[in-house]
Amino acid sequence: MELGQNRNRDWIAWAAVAITAWLVMSILVALANPVVARWIWPGLLPVFILAYGCLAVCYLVKRVKGWSERYLDTLLEQQTFGNEEEVRKIQAMVEHVGEMEKKVDRIEAMLIMDGDREPEIEVQEGTSANPPLPKGTHESPGSGLPYDPL
Repeated sequence: MELGQNRNRDWIAWAAVAITAWLVMSILVALANPVVARWIWPGLLPVFILAYGCLAVCYLVKRVKGWSERYLDTLLEQQTFGNEEEVRKIQAMVEHVGEMEKKVDRIEAMLIMDGDREPEIEVQEGTSANPPLPKGTHESPGSGLPYDPL
């Protein structure tokens, strides 16, 4: 740890030491010279209470600021983690849509297919889990239209 960073960070401690030294020096001077004591004592206590009160408020503000920074960092980290999860979900959906497009192309090829012709769209064999239907089973018996059992 660098000494300059430590000095900047602990300015409240250095200020408290300076105020305490000033208080001790003021008491010693007042004890040594009673004329100065009559002049210093009435204002000495309120000044030091105000100085230490100001340091206490600065210390509390510093603590609250540190707490809020840690809280916001944690919140930002959670949001960043959530975004990574959403990106993975979107990528999975894009892959799923690609698979669905292939299936739609295959269905389109089956619909375009005529009894005499091969499909116009190249379809990979073995891409479906179901075996291919025998020729003519998907048509109604006499009309040549697709058979609808409903």
